[in-house]
Amino acid sequence: MILVLLESKHKQSVVFYGTLLIALISAVIGFAIFYVLQDYNYAHVLGLLSPPVYKLEIWHLGVSILLGILAVPVALIFIVLNKIFKRFIMPLKGKPVIRSTLGGFLIGLLAVAVPTTFGLGTETIPVITEQAAEIGFILLLVFAFTKLVALSGALNFGFIGGPIFSLLFAGSCLGNAIHQIFSQIPPGLALGCMMVAVPAALVPVPLSLAILVILVIGLSLLNALPVFLAALVAFSITRGLLLKGVEE
Repeated sequence: MILVLLESKHKQSVVFYGTLLIALISAVIGFAIFYVLQDYNYAHVLGLLSPPVYKLEIWHLGVSILLGILAVPVALIFIVLNKIFKRFIMPLKGKPVIRSTLGGFLIGLLAVAVPTTFGLGTETIPVITEQAAEIGFILLLVFAFTKLVALSGALNFGFIGGPIFSLLFAGSCLGNAIHQIFSQIPPGLALGCMMVAVPAALVPVPLSLAILVILVIGLSLLNALPVFLAALVAFSITRGLLLKGVEE
């Protein structure tokens, strides 16, 4: 969270860094209490996936750049979905009860049709990763797209929450799909790069997202390099070229 604050827009002032110090102290105390109460275990999302260990090679860095680029159209699809939902919901702008009720009903129907769209996706990511071969390339793409639809709908209908974990889920589906087609790409590389690139293309905290994904997958320090590269590529293209000054 501290790194997220540093990456976010802020004023260079004594007040900001004083507040940051207070936040850091409270975070350390909060983590210590959580750590003790959880019998000295970390959060369940850390080490959530355990893909086979691979030896980093030079061509893997090129692949990470390509995967970072591949996340850009995914981000654009999400932006288009947002615009569609905004137009659809516009007549209900002054009717929050009807809007949220309709949103809950539609998202509930989607969850019944495609159960993977339900929740954050943290419980489903390991299952999909383990059964990716049985699920198949097409269905993995369907899961990723429907998750983007559910997330966009939830945000625009007024539900409270952030997009990061849902985008991580979409990225994991795409990473598994890429590994299904190109088996030469190690699953840890495909998963790590797509899980970070998809949210990094939309949420302007690429370094924080990279660290989160590295912890979720449990990558070594050396194998973490492609993840950082994919995050920076996706972020740089969308924020620096395509979406400069545009709010999602």
